[in-house]
Amino acid sequence: MATLEAHELVFSGKAPDHPIMQVLELPQETHPFFVGTQAHPEMTSRPLRPQPLFLGLMSAAAEFARLRGPSAAQQHKTALT
Repeated sequence: MATLEAHELVFSGKAPDHPIMQVLELPQETHPFFVGTQAHPEMTSRPLRPQPLFLGLMSAAAEFARLRGPSAAQQHKTALT
């Protein structure tokens, strides 16, 4: 663990009764959205109540797209019209 933490990985979720790491992530300054988990957030996500981990992923993806500008598909479509 110390080696991974020395390379900026943050163990942010730990099993309460065991020395098991459940969630790891990189700081946002290193990567806009890097999360690994053993949990299954998809099991608790609902269309009108999305799981916060999914909201974070969608938010990071939207921000990445906004900063990147129009996608190649959008540029291609514009060129055809």
